[in-house]
Amino acid sequence: MQTLTQAELRQMVKDARPTPPPSPAPSVAAPSPTTATPSRRSRPPSRPSSQPADQPARDGWRQVREDDGTSSYVRRFEVAGGQTTIRAVPGQMILGSATPNPGYSVDVEQSSPDRLLVRFLSRDRVIMLDAIWWEGRPFVTVTPLGG
Repeated sequence: MQTLTQAELRQMVKDARPTPPPSPAPSVAAPSPTTATPSRRSRPPSRPSSQPADQPARDGWRQVREDDGTSSYVRRFEVAGGQTTIRAVPGQMILGSATPNPGYSVDVEQSSPDRLLVRFLSRDRVIMLDAIWWEGRPFVTVTPLGG
């Protein structure tokens, strides 16, 4: 097992900027919202209510009805470095929680409202989750780097 320096880990993270895959061939149309598309908000959307979702999970994302009647998508990720929950609404990726496992720390970066990076770091490994709002839905890539 090779031990990487912090500088090597940082360079690996910098070099590993995943890009979304090409658009898949259309299959089933995405469900249309029943309310008008919300405009960009300066505050985060309301918290999910306990009401059941109208739509089943899609690509691991569970659709949740908000208190204000709009919908959001929620997904929990468990990787070797820890667990994180991400919520998504049109044009926004929102961190719910990020808890590192023993031996890891967590670093969160949000460069724009529609992109969220969660990194779990140990002395020789980085696990990066890159969450974006892409083509009308949430999309996440998980990239392990190092050991």
